[in-house]
Amino acid sequence: MKKALIVSIFLLSLSAHSFPLKCEDVFLPDDALTSDSLSKEALELVSIVDLPPKEALTDRDQNVTWFTFEYVSSVTSAVEKYAVSLNKMVDKDRQTELKQLLRYIDQQERNGNSSLSKILSGDFTKIPQGTYKPTEYPLRRELQSQLSKALQELPKEFRPRLHKLPYDNNTIRVNASAVKIMQQQLRSFDLLFKKYSDLNYSTFVKTLRSSEDPAVQLALSIVNADQIDVSMRRPESGRFWIPRTGFQNQYVTGSSKGFNGEVRKNAESIFTNKSVEDYWALDNEVLPKYGTLRAANETGLNNDLQASKQYGSDIYVFKKTEIEDRLSFFPGDSLNHLRSNTWFTGGKSQEKKLTSDSWDQLFIPWKRRLLMVPFMVKDIRTSNSFRAPLPSELTPEGFKESQHYYWESQIFGKLTLDMVETFEFQGTPPTGEFLAQLKKHKIKIIDGRQQPAVEWTEPKK
Repeated sequence: MKKALIVSIFLLSLSAHSFPLKCEDVFLPDDALTSDSLSKEALELVSIVDLPPKEALTDRDQNVTWFTFEYVSSVTSAVEKYAVSLNKMVDKDRQTELKQLLRYIDQQERNGNSSLSKILSGDFTKIPQGTYKPTEYPLRRELQSQLSKALQELPKEFRPRLHKLPYDNNTIRVNASAVKIMQQQLRSFDLLFKKYSDLNYSTFVKTLRSSEDPAVQLALSIVNADQIDVSMRRPESGRFWIPRTGFQNQYVTGSSKGFNGEVRKNAESIFTNKSVEDYWALDNEVLPKYGTLRAANETGLNNDLQASKQYGSDIYVFKKTEIEDRLSFFPGDSLNHLRSNTWFTGGKSQEKKLTSDSWDQLFIPWKRRLLMVPFMVKDIRTSNSFRAPLPSELTPEGFKESQHYYWESQIFGKLTLDMVETFEFQGTPPTGEFLAQLKKHKIKIIDGRQQPAVEWTEPKK
C-alpha cells in the first residue's frame, strides 16, 4: 500500500472530540448516510481528502513534488471554509455534524472506497527517529506546519491531534561528518603539497609576504581581510524549495547542469584522497554542493558576472562563519582539470586506480586559502579584476595547466537558508513567502539587475 506524505490531516484523530458519542451513533448501516447528512462544506472537504491526485501521494521511495503542496493547499482551503460553517452552528447542530462525519469515515473505510486508509498508513509516527531520507524531514515539517495552522480554525472538538514529528538527528551527524572530512582533507593536502611543491605551507606564505609586488600585496590583503565571498547561483524556481529543504547537491536532487553521476563521484573520491569504496559509502547529504568565489564589493575588483550564470539568476552569498570548517575551493573546474591532465574518465573499470597524484588533484581546504594569491595576481595586474584563476610565476610546483578556469567552491554537509548572508537577484525581485523568509533570517537583499548592484528597497504597498 502506498504511504501518503499528506498525513494527520483533518480526518485523522477526530476521536479527540469533546462530545460523548455512543457506538450506535457511529456504526450505522451504510445507507444511514445521505448527501443531506453532512454540510456542503464537509462534503467538499472529504471529497478532496478522498480523491487526492495520484502525484500527491508519495511513498518513502519517491520525492515530494509540487503536487504534494498543491494538495495540502486545497485541503487547508477546504478546512478554512468548513471552519466558518461550523462556527456558525449552534452546539446541537455541531454535535449532529460531528456524529455524521464520524459515520462517514467509518462507512468509507468499511467499503474500501476511500484513500483515507492510505493517508492513515503514512502517519508521521510511523517514521522511526533518525531514518529520514534527504529533504524528507524539512518537507514533512513544513506540511505539518501548514496543516496545523489550518486546523486551528476548527472548533476544538473537530480538531485532530497532530503527532509530534520525531526530530531529524541527521543534521548534527551530517555536519559532524563533513567537518571530519575537511580535517582529513587538510592533513592529506599538506602532505601532498609538501611532496610535490617541495614547500610546506608556512614557507609558501612567508615567500608571498616578502614580495614587493603591489598585486601580490593587494591579493594578500584581500584574502587576509576575508573579502572573498562564497556564492551559489540558483534559478528563481528554487525560491519555493530552498526555504524548506536548503541547498542540495546533484546526488540528492538527481539533476545538475554540470557533469553528474558516477564520473563526478569518482572524481570527488580523488579530490578528497579517499578510496572509491569509502567515498561511495558516505551519506549523499555530506557530499559537496558546488558554488563559486567572487571578490567582495569593498575590494574594488571587478567580478566575472557571467561565471556560472547557467545555474540561475539568483545569487546566494553564505556566511563563512557557518561553513568554513567544511569548505574548500579549487582554482578551476575541478572535474575538467582532472580530465585534462590525467587518464581519468571515471568509469567503473578504473575504480581501483583512482588516487591523488599531486596537490592539484585535491580540493584546497579553506584554511589554506592564501593559495588563491598566485592565481589572483595576473587579473589584478591586467584588469583590476577577480575573474579567471590563472596560474602565475608564484604558483607552487605541482599544479598543471588547464583550460577550464573559474573559481570553484565546495561546501560539504548541510547548507540552509539561515546560513545565507546576502541574496542578490538579477531577475524578478523576491515577493510573498520567500521575501518573508529572507526577512526572517535577516538576509540582506541586493538588486543585481543593474551594475553596480545596489541594496534593494521593498516597494511601498
